[in-house]
Amino acid sequence: MIPSPRSHLYRLVLLLVAAIAGYIWIKGWFVPDGWDEQKWFRSGVLEELKQQPVVFSGNQTCTEGCHGKTKKDHRAIGYTLAAGVHVNLGCESCHGPLYQTGHDKLAPAQIPRDSGLCLRCHDAVAARPRTVGLFSDSLMAHQALDVKRNSNCIQCHDPHAPRKRMVTAARGQIDTSGVSSVMALAEGACNSCHRPGVPFMPLIAGQPEPYLKAIMRQYRDGKRHSLVMGDLLKAYSNENIDALAKYYANAIWTSSGDNTHPDLVSAGAALHQRRCAGCHGPDGRRAVGLTPRLAGQTISYTLAQINGFLDPKTQLPDEVMRMIVSGLSSRDAEALAHFYAAEPLSAKTGRGYGNGD
Repeated sequence: MIPSPRSHLYRLVLLLVAAIAGYIWIKGWFVPDGWDEQKWFRSGVLEELKQQPVVFSGNQTCTEGCHGKTKKDHRAIGYTLAAGVHVNLGCESCHGPLYQTGHDKLAPAQIPRDSGLCLRCHDAVAARPRTVGLFSDSLMAHQALDVKRNSNCIQCHDPHAPRKRMVTAARGQIDTSGVSSVMALAEGACNSCHRPGVPFMPLIAGQPEPYLKAIMRQYRDGKRHSLVMGDLLKAYSNENIDALAKYYANAIWTSSGDNTHPDLVSAGAALHQRRCAGCHGPDGRRAVGLTPRLAGQTISYTLAQINGFLDPKTQLPDEVMRMIVSGLSSRDAEALAHFYAAEPLSAKTGRGYGNGD
């Protein structure tokens, strides 16, 4: 009997049917009961999860249930968190799962101090919105303080008191009739850099209102170059900027308190009288109209400004300051910076003169 020329195909089909049947039979061992092909999980899993022991307790249990009775007032911390952008962040997101019987016998809560935890949310991922507050070592404040990715974030940023939630709401729509939103923006964003002790950052509290308005609008409109300020202010209207300018113009000036060198202060005083006193007053404290107060600024900021005026590549709204500082040497610039930082003929704190006399 001559075998069929198609017998190998029959065997192949038989083998394929056996493989499919075996797959279906074996699959039944691995697919759990109640598996929902549409939802892709077991219908009874939710009830099973409810029966598992509690691992996360929630912020209220932490701050008021147990830790509200400790020496450190965790209830106050809870209230601060509720007012900030970390309102939806659980205590255990940073301190680990802690709810368990006999918790007082367990090891202390985790207190992370490395940047890895913060960068889980604040790393500069392309798909992450900028409003989250993304880390960049190119920020002016980070460059001034030599902050790197592995730096300790909480040396400057208190995770229990992040910037206020109203800051995001206020951006681009500041209510000029209400002071609260402006204060929230200033306290949550501006004051983190514009305060004594932060190098390369100008002190703006107590500066003239017209000056602050003009400077902020120039940064927003690109007439002055600043990667940081230009980006921060681009969404602000004139009304927003006017509200901020008014807020800071009515704030109390506090000088930097930088340590200065007497010889440089003396040389800077002579330079100031020849070049700057006509506008900025005999001691650099005149603050009126478009003339800012110079006395009390940090040495690093004043030096950066003068060097920027001397650099022909620096974008300026006009050439006045470039002409005034023309011909100054690096030693001259340093002397002027020390003179202003020394806060001559005045107290370290207090409002600037309105007329310079």
